[in-house]
Amino acid sequence: MSILFTSILLSCWDLFFTILAALVDNVRTCCKHGLAAAVIAAAAAAAAPALQILPHNPVSLCSRFLFISLFVLVYFTYVVWCLPQKLYTWWLAKSPGDLARKRIATAESFEEWEAGAISLDEVLGNDVWRESYPSLHYDHHVIKRRLQSLIRAKNNNDIWVIVHLIRSGLVRNLVNITSPQLYDCAYSGTKVLIEEYISEVGLAIEYIAALETVPRDPKAFDSQDKLRLLYDTRQAFGRSALILQGGAVYGTCHLGVVKALFLRGLLPRIITGTATGALVAALVAVHKDDDLIPVLNGEGIDEAVSDRLSKQKHFKGWNILSLLARDNGYGRLPSLIRRTEEYIRESYFPDLKLLEEYVKSTVGEMTFEEAFAKTKRCLNITIPTAGRAGTPNLLNYLTAPNVLIWSAAAASNVSSATSSRVTLYCKDETGAIVPWPDAKGLLFRSWRELGYNERECPVSRLSELFNVNHFIIAQARPFRVPIYLPEVERPGKVVSRRGVLLEQTCRVINLEIRHRLRQLDSLGLLPTPLRRLLIYEDIEGPHMTILPELGWMDLSKVFKPPPRAGEEIRRWILKGERGTWPAIAAVRVRCTVEFALEKGYQVVKPQSKPGFGVGDE
Repeated sequence: MSILFTSILLSCWDLFFTILAALVDNVRTCCKHGLAAAVIAAAAAAAAPALQILPHNPVSLCSRFLFISLFVLVYFTYVVWCLPQKLYTWWLAKSPGDLARKRIATAESFEEWEAGAISLDEVLGNDVWRESYPSLHYDHHVIKRRLQSLIRAKNNNDIWVIVHLIRSGLVRNLVNITSPQLYDCAYSGTKVLIEEYISEVGLAIEYIAALETVPRDPKAFDSQDKLRLLYDTRQAFGRSALILQGGAVYGTCHLGVVKALFLRGLLPRIITGTATGALVAALVAVHKDDDLIPVLNGEGIDEAVSDRLSKQKHFKGWNILSLLARDNGYGRLPSLIRRTEEYIRESYFPDLKLLEEYVKSTVGEMTFEEAFAKTKRCLNITIPTAGRAGTPNLLNYLTAPNVLIWSAAAASNVSSATSSRVTLYCKDETGAIVPWPDAKGLLFRSWRELGYNERECPVSRLSELFNVNHFIIAQARPFRVPIYLPEVERPGKVVSRRGVLLEQTCRVINLEIRHRLRQLDSLGLLPTPLRRLLIYEDIEGPHMTILPELGWMDLSKVFKPPPRAGEEIRRWILKGERGTWPAIAAVRVRCTVEFALEKGYQVVKPQSKPGFGVGDE
């Protein structure tokens, strides 16, 4: 548009000077002959070729000439004043795609994030990809055929066909529908066909669970058939577990992960916590659904922080510049080491101590068995042990039913400075609080101090105890984020073809480094700080990793004093939510069938005879 205006302006400007030059020449000629009245006629004659007007109307010629002059003046003003402003506004104006990306980045809720993701997909054309069925990464013919069969059987009330379709599709990754490549092409989700199929299977399971049946009828689908179907399919499909790993001051992000999953109905009943994740898992596992939202919003934690800081008036926060200052008699590197150790003693551990105290006051003297009876959530806490063999390092209502939850969470947060002061407590037969006898003589060591050969992965015990075959890992350790980024398939991450080669190269380098670190650890040559990189490295079975949106500026939060109000806590919770929202579509496809089977089984289970399904919660 600006080019068109410029062309018109130049044409008018050239016309104006052409008319003016012709007018001057004619005026000079008229003056020589003393003809004053011929001036206007000369102007008309000069303008006549361009304006195509008749030369015998001098008044009309003057008005038209003045109009052209005014027109040129207006365009000259537009070029000098208005056009630069319009060009500046056009240059700074954001495209619809940029507006949608900003909406995603600043979303405060999943609904806002989803609306921005849908808008961005429409701008980029990803909605066309979602609506189309074919893809190289899954067999759409099988999914389409099964979807049509389910709809037809439900419309015809053909129960046995529905039962057959449910039993024959008990695979979480049926025809590769959970392939990460299916969740990288669009921000708002995967193929609509896959989402419709998963939703229809969930509705079919709800239809079977709500079906009215007679107690015993060999000729019909009776209550025992319904119970047997839900129990068998639930066992065959497997279960999911949420693993909250570490985090230190970033551990509050775990609350955001749990909140995002809970509000969408995708929170697994099996929750495992390690280090700071154990404290968060304990808070979640002891609250029922109706009481969980205030906890996930950080209410109560910010009050505890404020009360703690009001009693620590002498505390002075650290910053990076103070850590880099030089002490008297020391060089910069020794000064940095001394100040970091001092910071850890005076700030880091009080932070963890504060969270431990809050968990202790909230959980109280509740044991693993009591928590499971209250909420039906299976809490698992891992503890780093070295010493007597045979002691469980995965504590839950089966392996340690009478152990106090808060003491197990504190033991999971053991460090080299506090290992000698950690004691596991339990309730004896009379209900009194006593040290746990099974932990007598047990040496608690920090996770980073355990060698690769000493470390028994608790994840394998989860599979054995609770039939877990799918893991959702929430990783909040900031120093491990760069290691996980090359291998984490984040839904909505659109990778160009040029970036695929670079991504694969980074992944190979990452795997090679971790392999060499594992070899050094097996030989006992790996330094203690690097052992953190190997914790929970190997997860057998399908899994997906959720990373909070941590930037480089967030790493500086380690060197700042504890938060002064709830705003800081809510900020970390929001970061955990934003890191989880892109994964909601993938979690929904992976877990909808499982949760429908779980819900249906819990509804039908009271009708079972005593002893049926013993050992299954």
